[in-house]
Amino acid sequence: GEDMLALSAGLFASAEAREGMTAFLERREPPWAR
Repeated sequence: GEDMLALSAGLFASAEAREGMTAFLERREPPWAR
């Protein structure tokens, strides 16, 4: 239902944010920045 949708959206957002932070720390572009 909608709860699962919100949960998966939140997980995706946090994963993207974590990848972005890792990329920033490694001085490289994250995959979604292309």
